[in-house]
Amino acid sequence: MSCNLLSAFMVCFRISPVLIFLPLVILLSITNNALSQQVADDAFHLPEIVPTFKHGRGPVVLMDAYHNNAGLLEGNYRPFGKLLEKDGYRIEQVKEAFTTDVLSRGQILLIINPLATENMDNWKLPVFPAFSPHEISAICKWVYNGGALLLAADHMPFPGASETLAREFGVIFTNGFAIDTVHWDPLVFRKSDGSLATHPITNGSNPSEKIDSVASFWGQAFRSSSPESTGLFMFGQNVVSYNPDTAWRFNEHTPVIPVQGWQQGVALAYGKGRALILGEAGMLSAQLVGPRRVPMGMNSPFAKQNLQFILNAMHWLSCLLPVK
Repeated sequence: MSCNLLSAFMVCFRISPVLIFLPLVILLSITNNALSQQVADDAFHLPEIVPTFKHGRGPVVLMDAYHNNAGLLEGNYRPFGKLLEKDGYRIEQVKEAFTTDVLSRGQILLIINPLATENMDNWKLPVFPAFSPHEISAICKWVYNGGALLLAADHMPFPGASETLAREFGVIFTNGFAIDTVHWDPLVFRKSDGSLATHPITNGSNPSEKIDSVASFWGQAFRSSSPESTGLFMFGQNVVSYNPDTAWRFNEHTPVIPVQGWQQGVALAYGKGRALILGEAGMLSAQLVGPRRVPMGMNSPFAKQNLQFILNAMHWLSCLLPVK
């Protein structure tokens, strides 16, 4: 349920950014309304691409559908799945707990916004882990032995549900909302200002795949302590993390943390495997938000290169690009 809701609300309802600093009773009611109006953008047409793999012959991608992951291939991430299939990947939705045998069926594992059952329709503290210790152990061993993981955990409560898994890869999630308090638009990470790193994922395999910007639609801020990691998306001085005790309830008591220099995306080697960890999931989707159906994701005018980012990220996870 990644959502650029603040920006979308301001467009849809002409809300002033100053409201974010007030007890947001009005904004809360709008938030709940807009959440129910997040839908996949079925009118978004994927461009023709030269597939990396022959149709149905590429790596098997295991997509988590067991841990209360809302709105995936049947919903808001349908364009994402179609893009992967266009590139030749084979997608298998996993509807059971992760074990060594389950993970052995694929080469890439995608986990997007998992959530513990205790927090379904209950987006407030405490946030419970989505994964059992046995699952985390199985995932880590699988990646260490050559598997590839993409973990995308959005704003609260999703980071709290995934933090025990992320810590195994040296990433410390923050269970909050990363917000640019100056521009109030989607965050656009750019090479020109140093917020987007130079890395095989952003360089691609040839000049036509080079990426100069990636748009993000809110999410969380995190830090990485792994010496094997490269920060892909770095926050500037205008971004802070609001850490409420209930999702979308901000008031004068909400803790606010400056997060300049923190990350929203890291790529790292882990044994023989690789992991790409994102603090925002909407960048992978193509959605429409609110009554005015504001585009969010690959379909957004802010996100002209997000589609290429997704392809490059998948190629990196497939070991078609160098690890660093």
